[in-house]
Amino acid sequence: MLNDRYKARAKAHLGEALRWNAETEIEFGEGIVAGLGFVGPIILAAMLGNLSLGLAASAGSLPIAPQAAGRGAGEQARGIAPALLPTIGAAGLAVALTDAGWAGRILVVLLAVGAAIVGGYSRTAAIVTTRFTLFLIITLSLAATMSHRLLLMLLLTGGAVWTALLWLLFGMFARTMRGSQVVEEVRPSSTRAEKFARWSASIRQFSGLQYALKLAFCLAAAALIDIAYPGHHLHWISLTVVLLAQRRTDLMPVKITQRALGAALGGIVAGLGVAAHPPVGLLIAGIGLIAGTRPLLKMRHYLSYSAMMTTLIVLMMDFEQPLEASVLVERTIATLIGGGLVIVANLAGERIATRLARQQP
Repeated sequence: MLNDRYKARAKAHLGEALRWNAETEIEFGEGIVAGLGFVGPIILAAMLGNLSLGLAASAGSLPIAPQAAGRGAGEQARGIAPALLPTIGAAGLAVALTDAGWAGRILVVLLAVGAAIVGGYSRTAAIVTTRFTLFLIITLSLAATMSHRLLLMLLLTGGAVWTALLWLLFGMFARTMRGSQVVEEVRPSSTRAEKFARWSASIRQFSGLQYALKLAFCLAAAALIDIAYPGHHLHWISLTVVLLAQRRTDLMPVKITQRALGAALGGIVAGLGVAAHPPVGLLIAGIGLIAGTRPLLKMRHYLSYSAMMTTLIVLMMDFEQPLEASVLVERTIATLIGGGLVIVANLAGERIATRLARQQP
């Protein structure tokens, strides 16, 4: 009876993870802009005979999310700035901390924890700080493979600015074409004082700090493992942790399953792509197609979106590097370790929250 109940729950959980959401409408133009944001720097670098620089620059496009089409230039700029500025800041910090040893590792954990705490202020803050932490970890991995760190920062900044400009132009074009048909949604929001009061109250409780503590435990453990076994591509543990960890306190939310399966699938697909080493034209077309489907898949099939994101990240980091079977094995092990750390942190957080709840009068 108990086994049947668990089987039914597991089946429902997996079904929800694989479900395709056809309710959300997606602008076709968003896919075009998302694809151009990635392949623009790659095409330019390929024409100049240095593909690796283009792949590095395209990474700057990752945190720049699609903007709602049809808004004014000012509103578009206000929407892009919270993504662009943390991207540039994360790139600079990562480049500075790459060779900082133990102190750098500790500071990265502290930056991630601080970002997680600040992210509790509002939904926008949560999105921005999560992107900051993810891009910080990605840039640290990229910086470890490049000798010219300042050049990497400039490339990432250029890629981010290029993508931001594309979204601005797309928004202005859409507004011009639609004219008065554009309807702006007005959503009631809390005042800054109300948000600050709610945030300051939340960080005095375990529930408000749980996500930050989860990241602290997982990233610290990932850093220790990476230091203990250098040269084994275990930096992927930190990336897996940032991808899988969520603010929600569910022990096994659907999104963790989607991200874990997507990360594993994307790693395999990217590994095969790196091993095949396709012609530059085919590589650019593939990256453009993958990047162009991101806005659609993020809203309709998050598992596939996670797989596409992982594929892009691996291609940007490893396409110009020699690929060995051991690299794929080590990255798979690192993914499993990262996922295991997040599950352990979820379990520990749930137990602590339950114990604290019982102690309350």
